[in-house]
Amino acid sequence: MVQKKSVASIEHKDRIKEELHRAGVTTLGRYRFSGMYLPEVIHEDEHIEAAIFGRHKELQGFFGAVEGMLVATDKRVIFIDHRPGYTTMDEFTYDVISGVNITKAVYNASVTLYTKVSNYRLSYVGKESAKKFANYIEERLEKRVAQVTESEQRAPPVRETILSAEAVELLNKRDIGVLSTIERTGSLRGAAVYYVVKDGYVYFMTKENTRKARNIVGNEHVAFTVFDDRRLETVQLAGMAERVTDNKTRMKVITSILRTRTYSDGSHLVPVIRMGAETNTLVYRIVVTDFDYTNFINLDAQKSRPPQ
Repeated sequence: MVQKKSVASIEHKDRIKEELHRAGVTTLGRYRFSGMYLPEVIHEDEHIEAAIFGRHKELQGFFGAVEGMLVATDKRVIFIDHRPGYTTMDEFTYDVISGVNITKAVYNASVTLYTKVSNYRLSYVGKESAKKFANYIEERLEKRVAQVTESEQRAPPVRETILSAEAVELLNKRDIGVLSTIERTGSLRGAAVYYVVKDGYVYFMTKENTRKARNIVGNEHVAFTVFDDRRLETVQLAGMAERVTDNKTRMKVITSILRTRTYSDGSHLVPVIRMGAETNTLVYRIVVTDFDYTNFINLDAQKSRPPQ
């Protein structure tokens, strides 16, 4: 059933057009396919701070070029290429941006956004919008550097792990485990998460509106299980989940987890980055208090236990 467009949706579209205008995007750019599609992408409580429109790929034949947009909001950066019957979109936080560069020509400019995931280059960009976009990205980078410098004094000490060498080896070979949390009702809830092991801790990331994040607020006791179905090894951890507030550590964890992987629908970032872009990405570490390591190929081997 086709729903009738509401007044709110019209106001939302008008706001997006106005914010694109303030960002320096030309009338042509605002009314191209990607510009017209933006209201479907930008959330009601999200605001465009800078944006550029241009070509990101040159083709031979009738169409000649593929156009797209880079949009910097107060919450994230979006790359979007929308055409009838086709849409590709990448979104990422400012934590993974490493720099921006402008190459100016006589009538336009080329902008390259460097990230730890991929680099995005648009050519034939309006000079005004290119300058505003680069300035805003640089401002966000400067704020991030200042926050990291301030937080370095509060960086957590390296913890001597209680995990056995076999357990650490298995954890480092895998990158997905099952996190078990306790709900307020006392029920258990399991969820698959990507993780990394650093400095004796197991780190994972999630969105603040997820059930596991809410459960941890109420009860920080968690369990974590990793299994290798080819070598028939498993590690079962128990510990306390602590939210990571140190920006330097947080950025290292996000960078380690936030990489492109190949899935059945193609190559893209981990699914968590697509969940609730309007909400914050949280990083937690598990302080391991107990663990079991088992190799099922050799059941006579005793389980590794932490020192008593």
